[in-house]
Amino acid sequence: MYDVALSVLSCVRAGTDIHVAWMIDPDLGSEAVAFTPGGGKLGELRSGAFDQAVREVISGSLANGGLVKLPVGPAEALAAGLTEGSTVTIGVVPGESIPLNALSDMVERRPVEFELDLEGEKVVCSFDPLPRAVISGSGPIADALETVFGAAGWAATQAPHFEVAGGLLATLSAIDAAIIIGHDVEVSSRALESALGSQAGYIGSVGSKEMQRARERWLELNGVEWSQRVRGPAGIDIGASTPGEIAISIAAEAIAVTRGSIHN
Repeated sequence: MYDVALSVLSCVRAGTDIHVAWMIDPDLGSEAVAFTPGGGKLGELRSGAFDQAVREVISGSLANGGLVKLPVGPAEALAAGLTEGSTVTIGVVPGESIPLNALSDMVERRPVEFELDLEGEKVVCSFDPLPRAVISGSGPIADALETVFGAAGWAATQAPHFEVAGGLLATLSAIDAAIIIGHDVEVSSRALESALGSQAGYIGSVGSKEMQRARERWLELNGVEWSQRVRGPAGIDIGASTPGEIAISIAAEAIAVTRGSIHN
């Protein structure tokens, strides 16, 4: 739901029709898919396994919202990681049915809970955002970070090129982490600048003390003040030496900072 919240909120405020669908079972995650009348689609449900079926019911019987039960066939089971022969229940509503304050909270990546009337059935909708870790850079440490954060239940994205990393870093919220890696001072400093412009709860600058000073000088020359939010060199001191150990030390620090166990 969080991935489509901004688009849904924008459509609702502009008076544009949009429908949103999500899995009612909270154990299946908080993914959502949204459709506009012109054929546009935002997000996906379980790797897109149910998107076409949802589009069809929106065009037909559920134009005003409701519940739909869909069977999990062989293709859906393979794509969605669900048990073949089971059934999933999906809620479908016009975007305007979702409270504006809930949409605003989702845009800010805060937990939300609200109640909807779906075909006469009161359904409590509860969503919790998945913390994100954007890793700007590449190499063994970046690879290890993606693995470690993923194992911790975070949505980890490795972005080797600044053209992609810059945009991702700028969208981070207080529950998210930015990790900057790279030997190129200008490229890594530009990524750090993007992270500082976001609400990221953790900003880790990987590299030696000399690299930290070089990045700080680059930022100052470009009118950006080095902030106490930046933890560099990134990571808790556990005597780490291998890429995997370094990744563990950084992930542990990111979790501690975003959970408030370590304060900036």
